[in-house]
Amino acid sequence: MTLCYFDIETTGNNPFLHKIITIQYQCLSKPDLTPIGDLEILREWVNGEEGIIRNFLSYSRLLIETFEFIPIGLNIFFDLMFLYYRTKLLNPELVKITFEEFIYNKPFIDLKPILVIMNDFEFKELSKPVKDRVYEKTKITGRDIPSLYVENKYEEIENYVKAEAEEVIKLIREVYRVLNGLKPARAMKPG
Repeated sequence: MTLCYFDIETTGNNPFLHKIITIQYQCLSKPDLTPIGDLEILREWVNGEEGIIRNFLSYSRLLIETFEFIPIGLNIFFDLMFLYYRTKLLNPELVKITFEEFIYNKPFIDLKPILVIMNDFEFKELSKPVKDRVYEKTKITGRDIPSLYVENKYEEIENYVKAEAEEVIKLIREVYRVLNGLKPARAMKPG
């Protein structure tokens, strides 16, 4: 099993109307979750959406019954849901499990609930520190991606993707460091 940072960029929020324009991932080594190799960015404008999905799934084997690739990221449920339904529409032969099997039986780690806890159980501005650091580096927000895509500003999208990956991987490593330092609470004895 390999833990890998995973994210996608899309042209919108609806997998039945919008498409995936990048799939990015980087595997992380144990025990300190150091990135292995370079960030892989699959670009729709180079290989088409069907091509990047096919390429990614041949590597990750994510939509079949294996546990080789364990995605970790921020709000990853959205990314996985979007990938599943786009694959089902474009490359249905690659989907070997139902959505329910995919979500309930495949391992993945979403940082969102952890950040909610660390943010005093508030959802508002949950990922603001990460978004702010990415914006400082790129002057781009995630909301800018669809218009940058329409304007063929692919280099700007790639810069955003790289900066976001760097910041989320830092967050993954920090959350791991903090949580790994905690000792599990002992089971309470009845009575």
